[in-house]
Amino acid sequence: MEGTHTDPGAEVVFVDGRRMGRVRLCQDIKNEPPISTLGFDPMLSMPSLQDFATKIRKRGNPVKSLLLDQTFSAGVGNWVADEILFHSRIHPEQKPNSLDEDQIKGLYEKMQYVCQTAVGVDGDASQFPEGWLFKHRWVGIIRM
Repeated sequence: MEGTHTDPGAEVVFVDGRRMGRVRLCQDIKNEPPISTLGFDPMLSMPSLQDFATKIRKRGNPVKSLLLDQTFSAGVGNWVADEILFHSRIHPEQKPNSLDEDQIKGLYEKMQYVCQTAVGVDGDASQFPEGWLFKHRWVGIIRM
């Protein structure tokens, strides 16, 4: 069978102390949920500014909620959303459909900046730029 691995020494290990994770076996991962329901990846498949603006203007929930919505943008978590909004100078509760052109462009650019910068240093917070909210938000919780 294609894709079958029969090495008797092979192991698959899944450790989830919080017991919140799941493992799924799929035939066509990109076309089956949950992967097929994910939004764009800011690192791998960022839409054009025009498409991004169209997606933003359709939404009326708070902009932070939108950024955290995995069907909108996959992989953006709490601190990343906060960092994007901080650098964009957009209040987390502002409605996306109320953003003007400059705010949408800033959000678009800062989403790329924050994600590329964090990934560029392999998520090592000690290497994040000094002006980042992250360095002030987590003081005393993690060592920089």
